[in-house]
Formats: sequence, structure tokens, C-alpha cells
Amino acid sequence: MVMAVKLVRSQATQRILLLAGYEGGVTAAFMLAEEHSNTGIETAQLVYLSQPHSQPILSLDASPDGDLYYTSSADAVIAKHRIPELPHNPGGVDNSSDVSTSKPTPSLFAKKNMNQDKPGTSAPSGLSSLLASSAPLPKFRPAPPVQPLVTPQPPCRTVDTKHAGQQSLRVRSDGRLFVTGGWDSRIRIYNIKTLKEVAVLKWHKEGVYSTAFAEILTPEEAGHISKAVNKRQMERDEQTRLKHWVAAGAKDGKVSLWEIF
Repeated sequence: MVMAVKLVRSQATQRILLLAGYEGGVTAAFMLAEEHSNTGIETAQLVYLSQPHSQPILSLDASPDGDLYYTSSADAVIAKHRIPELPHNPGGVDNSSDVSTSKPTPSLFAKKNMNQDKPGTSAPSGLSSLLASSAPLPKFRPAPPVQPLVTPQPPCRTVDTKHAGQQSLRVRSDGRLFVTGGWDSRIRIYNIKTLKEVAVLKWHKEGVYSTAFAEILTPEEAGHISKAVNKRQMERDEQTRLKHWVAAGAKDGKVSLWEIF
């Protein structure tokens, strides 16, 4: 059973990837086709497969550049995965022929005795006779491209957090931190490179099931504030826009908002 999915675009190749986490602790990355046709349902190409968890995967998220992604599970493990290098242009299928390759029997190519034909008749001969007498060759659709075999690979890094049931893993837009919500009612912040826990936020009384980061903005991205607002209010609004916020929702029905580094 699929437990979590994520669509991400690789900044290096501009290819779209589908990341999936499964009940068996397996995670996979699929590359979507560059060109889409209206002939029917298309299949994606499996490019990465790993099983870093012993329990169902609860959540996953990708880095802003789409080269790495992270999984959390009902076990205490958090795993970091590196997506293999992707091609810019996938190999196509040779559609130069859409007919079968069965060959006519050699007797059809035997030399005919032209003297056997009656003079003045318009009976076909040579290649015309061959084409007239042979049955039409059946047509068939080309077979789908053979998918390359992908063997399971170990993740590039794992950490045993000693805290089972971390979910709603979210990566911050600057690619420095990620957050998880725990069954133990804790909100945990991790360094995205080392997977080291850097902060634990305690307030909820029951399990945390959802988390979200605010997008990190530069002063230029914070937007223009109306000149009618006084200077102090402008400064407050700008500071609010530039703060690093994280929100969490729990089973207790409450949502908490935190300012972090």
C-alpha cells in the first residue's frame, strides 16, 4: 500500500519525479516521460529503489533542488536518499516499422518462366505477381520499451532517532532544515545535511500529525508595503515577513505556531 507521495522537479535536468513511500518500508523514485501522448495511460520509469525502514513509511519530502529526499517511518529511522543522475533526453523506441518481420517463403522468390504465359494476356508477372499472390502482413503495435532493472540500494544516510512514529516530514524552502511531528507530541527540527536533531518543541499534549514551514523570504521578496503605513509599523511587518515560522497540528485539536532560527 502506498503511504506517501511527492511530485518534484529536478533542477539539474528539469525532469519530473514521483517519489513514493510504501507500507513495507520501501521507497521508490519514478521518472515521468518528457513527451505525453493522448493514446492512453503512460507508465513512469523506476530510477531508484530502497528499503531503509522496517515499518510503514509515514511521510517524505524532497530538497528544493530535487536531488535528495527524506523519509520518516513508524520506526525510529529517518533516511536520506540521493536520486541517481537522470538523463536529459530518454532513449526512444524505434518505431520505424509497424509490421511483422515474418518473411515470405523462398518459393515466392523463385524465377518464373515467362514463356508459360499466353501471348497477349495481361497476367501479372514478377514483383506484381508476388504482391498480388502474397497475403497481407499483419500489423501490430510496437512493444513498450523494456524498463531497465533497478536493484534496491541503501540510502546515503540514516539515523536512529530513538523516537518511533515521526510523520509529516517537511523540508524548509532554504534547504537547511526539516521538521517532523511525533506520536509522542513532540515537534522535532533536524539539520538537513547531517540529520542531527537541533531542536525539540514541546507544547501539545497528544500526538502531532501535521507540520508546515513558512517560506523563507529575502527583504526583496517580502514585498512592497504601502507608504501610508508609519515607519514603525513597516518595520514590524517586515520583521514578521522575514521570521522563520513553523506550524504544527495535533490530535488535541490545537495548532501551534513557532519562531525558529
